[in-house]
Amino acid sequence: MTLAHLDWSDAYAVACPVGARIDPQVWADAIFGNAPSWVRGLIAVRQAPVALVGIDQIHNRRGRTHAAVVRLLHPLVVRAVLGRAARSSLPPIKEL
Repeated sequence: MTLAHLDWSDAYAVACPVGARIDPQVWADAIFGNAPSWVRGLIAVRQAPVALVGIDQIHNRRGRTHAAVVRLLHPLVVRAVLGRAARSSLPPIKEL
């Protein structure tokens, strides 16, 4: 089975505080630059074997195990990162 045969789509939404900025670059900076420490730790653990052998297809036990773990943890990671960005990382729009 290749990655193309899997359904990797998902969607998330967060409530933004009144006056929160909606500029995509501000959101990207808040999401990717201010992840919780446990998320950064998970990413570091994930990157170590990927950097050594790469994971392009789910054609063996290692690939299937990797995909199962990612599927399990991905919703938790995304909710944590988006929630943190919406709560604390997005400065409000300054009124002129």
